[in-house]
Amino acid sequence: MQDNISAGSSDNKELADNANYSRLMETRIGNIELDRDKFIHMPKGLIGYDDEKEYTIIEYRQNSPFYIYQSTKTPDFGVLITDPYFFLSEYTVKLSEAEQNILQAESAEDINVFVTVTIPHGKPEDITLNLSGPIFINYKKRLALQVPQDITPTKVLLKDCLEKLNAENEI
Repeated sequence: MQDNISAGSSDNKELADNANYSRLMETRIGNIELDRDKFIHMPKGLIGYDDEKEYTIIEYRQNSPFYIYQSTKTPDFGVLITDPYFFLSEYTVKLSEAEQNILQAESAEDINVFVTVTIPHGKPEDITLNLSGPIFINYKKRLALQVPQDITPTKVLLKDCLEKLNAENEI
């Protein structure tokens, strides 16, 4: 009987880890509800943050092209990301066969690409898209991998991207 009570308890780690659940996390952008069904696993973590392996994506603002790639373990750790193709139609990336295998991708359509965004303190006009370390996410398998790219330039100013988009739209 005691074993049954223990097995039914939310303190049972094995069951708690496998159960679908939601919980609130207080982050730098406010309280968010974490849904285990939306967790993304990064077997290798982000570059420089190898211990952070579980993330979720939070919409920064409604209809915004920006998102927070939020650690589900560390409330203070979230990275601003965006879809680079929203700003740069000519951005190309490469994934090796081994990286595709890690992501368990059956086709390119299974993968979404995001880049990190840097906002220098006190200089919002100098926001950059960091192109050299995109994050590849297989939404079907909830797996992600950050893959360094041998690319030039390694980053671009957001204002330059917007100016180019505006010029293209005027034609």
